[in-house]
Amino acid sequence: MELKNEEYELLAKLSVIVSFETNDIITEAGKPGERALYFVRSGEIQVSDEEDGYVNIFRSGDHLGDKALGEENVICCQTIEVLEPTRCVMLTRENIKRVIGDMSRLGKSSRPISAKLDQRMKLDDLTENCVLGVGTYGVVSLAQHQKNECCI
Repeated sequence: MELKNEEYELLAKLSVIVSFETNDIITEAGKPGERALYFVRSGEIQVSDEEDGYVNIFRSGDHLGDKALGEENVICCQTIEVLEPTRCVMLTRENIKRVIGDMSRLGKSSRPISAKLDQRMKLDDLTENCVLGVGTYGVVSLAQHQKNECCI
């Protein structure tokens, strides 16, 4: 079921800015984790999964933590470490649940993949053309870069 505009607005009001320092561990594999969704505003975060043997670097515009939202008792399978001073917008599972009720409305989570866009692009450089859909992470839009006119 699609989220309503009022629900998006309330989720935005319930989100908080959190800051992390270099080498901070947000979650550690094998230990209980924070049940929250993080949207990276600045800095770099490394997510490593020893079981699958992959490492992803998350930067401004990326998000992580969605797997922890659907589960009641979360034991992390990944280590999330801060590589440089980082600021994130954080939304806790409790606040999301308070707004949308049934967590299944978010859909299924997928393996975290960092954005593959030119990291020099800024959100202010983009013009939204249209909404492509609404899913687990919110609204997905087609946007155009104002300077080089590429669509993303």
